[in-house]
Amino acid sequence: MAGLSKLRAVNMALENISESPVNTLVGASGDAYVSTAQSILEETARTVCEEVWNFNKDNEYSLTPDGSGFVTIADNMISVDGTYKTDDYATRQGKLYDKTNQTFVFTASVVADIVWEFDYEDIPQHVRTYIAIKAARTFARRMLGDSNSDNLTSEDEQRARATAKRHDAKNRDRNIFQDYGSGLHRLKQRRIR
Repeated sequence: MAGLSKLRAVNMALENISESPVNTLVGASGDAYVSTAQSILEETARTVCEEVWNFNKDNEYSLTPDGSGFVTIADNMISVDGTYKTDDYATRQGKLYDKTNQTFVFTASVVADIVWEFDYEDIPQHVRTYIAIKAARTFARRMLGDSNSDNLTSEDEQRARATAKRHDAKNRDRNIFQDYGSGLHRLKQRRIR
């Protein structure tokens, strides 16, 4: 995928504390700055995905139980929430748990709203830019201990976040009757099968 690569994001963090950029991330694990920058980039990507964006949320996603009736939760599922108001699920022991019926066993597919974690390079460009700037600022604070010493400002981060939110909102297919923030969204009732 074209755009701001992981290498460029790590170099942005290095340059933010006036360190020389690297040509590759392969074999750079011995360099403490490079490995720390990579770790912070991954940590920041996860944190940003936890905020719930249009790009990483699937509504009414069908989860099929295995032969034993268990619905296994994938490692990249940040949250699983019942789509319908009557469904109350939790993630326990790597499986979906039905809190209403107090069981891990499901006899039919489950419909849920899923928030996914994605690798940095699988995230849309507008959000990657925000993640890279946020990670570079975090890296500078941790490495230098002084937020005034880095080259990127909080205004750069806020501007990148606003741009990411604006682009993400453009990709949503919502109107005033479905927008959860407006209070006019449709009531989700359990469908009768």
